[in-house]
Amino acid sequence: MTVLLVSLGGIVGVVCRYTLLSYLPLASFGVILMINAVGSFIMGWCFKDIGGIYLWPLIAIGFCGAFTTFSTYSLDTIRFFMDDQIWMGVGYVLVSNGVAIGMCALGVVLRKVLLSV
Repeated sequence: MTVLLVSLGGIVGVVCRYTLLSYLPLASFGVILMINAVGSFIMGWCFKDIGGIYLWPLIAIGFCGAFTTFSTYSLDTIRFFMDDQIWMGVGYVLVSNGVAIGMCALGVVLRKVLLSV
């Protein structure tokens, strides 16, 4: 059952990522930054007590695992360096990591605050 849930979440996640990358009028690195921020927030939100044994594999492992992408982020970073845009590459790494970690923390905190009533 868990493999099926991870697979279903992954299908939805990868289709969402593909759709956003294909249709948003932004450079790929901007879309990946947004995707990683949203996915990190969702992961943080789901971190504790997300309502049963089925939601973690479906949402966190499946959806977030397929929706967010470290490999594309890495390639975009290398492209900056290859194009001699060193400061863009360094900035992208710092901003991407800061935003992703910050959004994950925000998801954890907001879930705790909003659902502890």
